[in-house]
Amino acid sequence: MALFLQKESSNELGVPTHLLEANQLPSEANITLFEKASLGDFQAVKEAHKAGGKPNYFHRPSDGATSLHAAARSPSKEATECINFLFLKGACLDARMITNQNTPLHEAIANNKQLTSEALIAAGASFLPNAFGNTPLHLAAQQGNISIALLLLQKNHPVNVANNRGLTPLHACASLCKEASEPVTDNSKDCFMKLAACLILYSADVDAVDSNKYSAIHMAAQRGNLDMVQLLADSGAKTCEKSCLKFGEKVVERTPAEVAKVNSHINIQAYLESCEQKLSFGRAIATNEHAKVWSKGIISSAKIKAQKENIKNDNAPMAVGSGVTAVRIRSSPLK
Repeated sequence: MALFLQKESSNELGVPTHLLEANQLPSEANITLFEKASLGDFQAVKEAHKAGGKPNYFHRPSDGATSLHAAARSPSKEATECINFLFLKGACLDARMITNQNTPLHEAIANNKQLTSEALIAAGASFLPNAFGNTPLHLAAQQGNISIALLLLQKNHPVNVANNRGLTPLHACASLCKEASEPVTDNSKDCFMKLAACLILYSADVDAVDSNKYSAIHMAAQRGNLDMVQLLADSGAKTCEKSCLKFGEKVVERTPAEVAKVNSHINIQAYLESCEQKLSFGRAIATNEHAKVWSKGIISSAKIKAQKENIKNDNAPMAVGSGVTAVRIRSSPLK
């Protein structure tokens, strides 16, 4: 998790200053700043701030979004400039919305805004969970955004973090990859396949289970994607573990092969049953060969970019909480 947590002054009750009623008045300057941030109009944002607009004012108290949230999800090319300006003028980097507890970084990634996501990460945004327990990496996985996911991992975002239902980013990839089709699905352009491979090479736990004891391979079997099933099995996923679904007093337990069977994915059922016959203790010997194939050309380019960034910043002091790449601070599984 990013080390940076923006400290704010608070009153004697412990309430952050920017949340006090006196600082949340719907003045014309406050409203204008929020609206112009939503549009990503950099010049107008500067003018509204000069006129007295407060960066942490939220125009709709019902959702609690600040001007930084608004700029984060803006499609404007100037949105990153707005973010940097608002941050320098005191915008709370990790302000949470009331409705879903999303931070500006959540909003940027959920709306697939590459540049604003990068700007917030560079500024030191924390990798906090929202109301559903979803972290920025969960949202990047749900969007199939490989570049943002890799950037988060390079900044040391936990790869195996689970949300409120026990789902990890790898679960998201397994449940969102292409469904089975006839003829066999072509996954060559499936971003979720490629992202799953990257997560695995960053040491994702292939056996992590959700609240129903579904692992990623259970989900891939249900989805009917043989390539995803093979990727997970090759990476050492257990193929004999049973899920546990409760329907009232009834409990249904199924192995991945049984999940494939009830969903009429006969080819996956046959593959998993053949795996079960070959395995000792229900576990494959992880080779990660499939992961290396699916991530080919992705991981290497990300490492090169990270290394260039390190070289560029070697002689400059690192900002608190700006994060460092995986290449610099950890024994990377990609070596």
